[in-house]
Amino acid sequence: SKQYSSSYEDQEIKVQETQKLLERGQIEESTSPWSSPIVLVKKKDKTMRFCIDYRQLNAITIKNAFPLSRIEDIFDQLSDAIYYTKFDFKSGYFQVPLSKEDRAKTAFSTRDSHYQFTVLPQGITNGPATFQRLINHILGPAGWKYALAYIDDVIIYSKTFEEHLSHLNEICGILKSARFRLNAEKCEIARTQTDYLGHQIINGEIRPSSYNVSGLLNTRVPQTPDEACKFVKAAEYYRNFIPNFSQIAEPLRKFVPTTSTQQKKGKKQRLH
Repeated sequence: SKQYSSSYEDQEIKVQETQKLLERGQIEESTSPWSSPIVLVKKKDKTMRFCIDYRQLNAITIKNAFPLSRIEDIFDQLSDAIYYTKFDFKSGYFQVPLSKEDRAKTAFSTRDSHYQFTVLPQGITNGPATFQRLINHILGPAGWKYALAYIDDVIIYSKTFEEHLSHLNEICGILKSARFRLNAEKCEIARTQTDYLGHQIINGEIRPSSYNVSGLLNTRVPQTPDEACKFVKAAEYYRNFIPNFSQIAEPLRKFVPTTSTQQKKGKKQRLH
């Protein structure tokens, strides 16, 4: 698809980021007929995140039906444990090799070069299912007994400290054999309190993340159908903690769009 226009400064960022990917072997030069545009997304620290807009590719991709773990099932398992270890993968997707026959589909262009990924890129529709399938296979029999993963968020859980050390040693060995690298600075080891998937876990008690709840409470009153829709979807994540959530949210549900046309209108209209 056509590349998005951008300033000279943004073009320079794109070139610099692709050079880093090239040096790490995560992309290679391409002659692919495919091309998805680069987008730069501003992060909280005002730096730019390098992304590829794969929406057109995703629209024609046959979806991988492999299931992601259900959040409710995950927390049912974690509620009986006392000790928790969380692993953070170092660029998890980029540790998954991409088959040569699929690389051409991931192609993108800078102002004067054309590249394709050699590893699983962020933004493709089947990325989460692919990673979930892989990590489930790697965890093997340990899965749902003392180790769980929601895509690249892995947690080990145990009832006693001694048991936890044994579980931790086994999972570390499994990940080492699979050559998965961890981001040590973001890992948490043998905690009795941790945050996982937007929830706080304290000695087996599961509750909504105080940070996320604060964000919801400080959200301004929705002014447009689009804002109303986003608020309902954000609050819905914690519906299990809110009695009669469906009835409470019903007045705002009428603003949830069911078509792309309604979605576009919702961004422009204002609530009365």
